[in-house]
Amino acid sequence: MGLEMPAVTHWKGFSIKRPPDYWILDRCEQSKSKAILHRWFVQLEHTMSFKVNVERLPANSSTDLAEAIRQLNVPNPKKATVLSYRQAPSTRNGEPAIRFESESQDLIQSKKFKEVIITRERGLAILDPTLPNAAIIITCSETGPQDELLEVAFSQADAMFDLVDVGPL
Repeated sequence: MGLEMPAVTHWKGFSIKRPPDYWILDRCEQSKSKAILHRWFVQLEHTMSFKVNVERLPANSSTDLAEAIRQLNVPNPKKATVLSYRQAPSTRNGEPAIRFESESQDLIQSKKFKEVIITRERGLAILDPTLPNAAIIITCSETGPQDELLEVAFSQADAMFDLVDVGPL
């Protein structure tokens, strides 16, 4: 069931400003340190999601944030085949960060819908300024048939990232 979001919603370590109306916050997918919003298109197999969560990292991740984030983005090979993965160092409000993009074939959805289903992700991982060995991972993903992926929809990722504030709340 979708939830009506106030202007700003707070979680442990971050807050999210209310996105455009077509995003749905699902009550059963929320926790104190995780938020997931969804957007559906015309077909059931074509969706977008926006996820923000606090993720524990291995010790000393602050010295190699890039490798820690790369390891977090390795999918289960029984569920997905990675087609491409890129990442680059970045910062967000002075905090170390990593931008990443990936594309993979969703093997489960491909089998279910009897066509190639692709998941594209664009993300930003920010070293948590308040928790040691933790990062706040912001991910915008689109899943759908390969020929129906919408660059226009996916290009909203950076605008969605700007709705997230990181810090002690």
